[in-house]
Amino acid sequence: MSTPAPTPTIRRPSPQEIDALRKWLESQLNPWWRTGTPFSATFGWADIFAADNWHCIYCGRDLAESEDVLAESTEDHLVPQTLLTTGDAKAHTANNVAACCASCNGLKGPAVPEKDSPAWQSRAAYVTALRAYIDAERASRAAKYRVQAFKARAKRIWNKSDARQKDYL
Repeated sequence: MSTPAPTPTIRRPSPQEIDALRKWLESQLNPWWRTGTPFSATFGWADIFAADNWHCIYCGRDLAESEDVLAESTEDHLVPQTLLTTGDAKAHTANNVAACCASCNGLKGPAVPEKDSPAWQSRAAYVTALRAYIDAERASRAAKYRVQAFKARAKRIWNKSDARQKDYL
């Protein structure tokens, strides 16, 4: 029986760590996040979404299920723009940008793996590591709000006379 590979440590870098991480990223030779088709007048967000089959790269949500869902969707920079050289057009390449739902993008934020993580070896490894991070963040958020959401739903069911709710019932 094989032992599962350790999960990479992913976190949001502190302001003090950003400069060191930015320098490390710039020192990498031919990294995956700087390759792929650059954004241009003929290659843009629709091409990125089509490449991801109009689904969130992290949770798989169908981003084309409605116009509202699509409008709320984002182009996520896998390696955050804030960590790449300011004004560097290579931050906007097909390999560094992915279709993403607003929820996953908010949960991911500027989080990145540790510098020595195997997640940096390929785009696939990086996305897999970020999926695990986002799943953990989502579970933490659910635990935080579960009781209050239950109480709110119960109140709606049992207290339909609430004046503020009349417009919604």
